[in-house]
Amino acid sequence: THLDVQACALVGAYEFVRMNQVIIAYHVVATGDVQLSPELVDYRLYDLHELKCWPAGTGYALADWLRTRGHEPVFFTAEENAERRRGLDQPPKD
Repeated sequence: THLDVQACALVGAYEFVRMNQVIIAYHVVATGDVQLSPELVDYRLYDLHELKCWPAGTGYALADWLRTRGHEPVFFTAEENAERRRGLDQPPKD
């Protein structure tokens, strides 16, 4: 990504049972320009108040990080989360 880390802090470790993974999340302050690569095909910038968390692995990490920034996290409702996930379990279309 061509970024240089200036500071790094552990947010926490989170289970992601569905994928049999443990997610270790960090808050990293970095300088430089983001460069896309095969591992990073897109990125977006959001204001903190625009973020919504989901009830799984990285969603809990995001919620904990938001709290460190003084924002109480808002989670997707069950219906919103089902809609957000729709199609994610399908194989990619050719």
